[in-house]
Amino acid sequence: MPRAVLPEEAVGRMITGKQIREARALMGLQRSKFAEKAGVPHAILKLAEMTDGECPVQLDRVRQIRRAIEAAGFELFGEGSEAGVRRRAAPTE
Repeated sequence: MPRAVLPEEAVGRMITGKQIREARALMGLQRSKFAEKAGVPHAILKLAEMTDGECPVQLDRVRQIRRAIEAAGFELFGEGSEAGVRRRAAPTE
């Protein structure tokens, strides 16, 4: 059965604090440097990383964080306890 396409609001909300921490660790960045790259205040990033579950921050901030992770070559996958981060596979020709 094909997977349903989620509205952008749902996709933006599905990022977890655990995924953000994992992505930041894979990038080798301190929180302040990643916050700068994502264009969000350090306090917002800290709040977003405080839980393993869904980020307790505004949707526009979640989108900024997600874009920074994806721009660094990573992708977010799964949901719930299966959520994680991995390096995006290089396209094959």
